[in-house]
Amino acid sequence: MPHSNHSHSGQFCSHAKDSLASVLQRAHALAFTHFHLSEHVPRQHATELYPEEVEASITPDSLRATFREYLEAARWLQNEYAGKEMHVLVGCETENITSPGTLDYLTAVLGSQAGTEPELIGKGVVDYIVGSLHHTNAIPIDFDRQTFDRSVASFQSTSMDAHLQLINRYLDDQLEVLQRLKPEVIGHFDLFRLFTPQLKLDAPDVWDKVERNVRFAVEYGALFECNAAAFRKGWNTSYPGREILDLIVGMQGRLCLSDDSHGVQAVGLNYLRLRDYLVEAGVETIWYLEKDEGQTDEKEGDGRPIRFARGTVAKAMGSEWKTQPFWTTFAAALESES
Repeated sequence: MPHSNHSHSGQFCSHAKDSLASVLQRAHALAFTHFHLSEHVPRQHATELYPEEVEASITPDSLRATFREYLEAARWLQNEYAGKEMHVLVGCETENITSPGTLDYLTAVLGSQAGTEPELIGKGVVDYIVGSLHHTNAIPIDFDRQTFDRSVASFQSTSMDAHLQLINRYLDDQLEVLQRLKPEVIGHFDLFRLFTPQLKLDAPDVWDKVERNVRFAVEYGALFECNAAAFRKGWNTSYPGREILDLIVGMQGRLCLSDDSHGVQAVGLNYLRLRDYLVEAGVETIWYLEKDEGQTDEKEGDGRPIRFARGTVAKAMGSEWKTQPFWTTFAAALESES
C-alpha cells in the first residue's frame, strides 16, 4: 500500500508550509492509500523554543493550544477521507529534550496519568506515535550545522570523540522513548549523523547501543521508518543508513515508508529514490499501519504482536510492494508536472 507514516503541515508546525488539508489533498492526488499525520508534540519550556517561534511570539502555552487544534482538525479530516479510499491516522511525533521531564509532560499532554502502561499512553487521543528525538544535551541537532556543532561541543571526553559521545547519549535517550512510550513507528533512527552521513558506527560502545535499541523495538513489533527526508538533506540513503537498515532486516524488524513531509511540495518527495534504495538493499517486506477493526490475528508467525493497544494494526506487503502500479502512476504524475 502506498503510504507515509510521518508528515507535518505549516498550519501546525512553524518550520513547515501549507495547511493540513492541502497536504492531504496532495497525497490523495498522488494516489497514496495511507497517509498518516504526526505533528510535533508541544515543548514544555520557553528555553526549548526555536528562533522562528520566539520571533513569532509563540510560547509553550500556545504550542499546547496549537496541538489541541491540530488534533481536532486532524480528526475532522480523518473522517472526511474515510470514504475517499485514503486511510488517515492521527498521531504525533515525540521529543526527548530532558529526562524525565519531557516524556512526563508528553504523557500529560496526551491525557494520560503517570504510571500508565507505555502502550496505552495517549489512547483515545492519538492513534499512534512516531518515536523521535531532535536534541542531545537539550540542544537541537537538526536545526542547522552551527547548532549541531554546539551540541557536539557540549560533550567533552578524553576517551571518545565528542560526536560519538553525542551518539551515545542520543541512543540512550532514544531507548528511553522506546521504553516509556512503545511508539508504533521509530522516527529517523540515525538523525544523529544528519550532517555526517558517512560517519562509521563501528565503535563498540556505539554499535552495541544501536543493536540494543533495534532489538528492543523489534521485540515489541515496532515499525522502523525508512525516511525519505534524508535524501533532501544530501544523503545517498534514507534514514536509516545502510548498516542499520541491514541490521534491522537481519533481526527481522519491520520497515515502513515515510516522507517526513513539511508541506505540499515534500509529499512523496524522493519516494522513487527510496524505493530504489530499499530494492537494492534486498528489502522483501514493507509494513504499514491501519486502524484496528479487530479482523486480523493477534500475532505474526514469529509471535510478535500485530495489534497495538493505542488502536492500530500492522499489516505486511510482500515482495509485490516493489512492483505496485503506484510506482508507475506516481512517476508519471511527477513527470507531467515537471
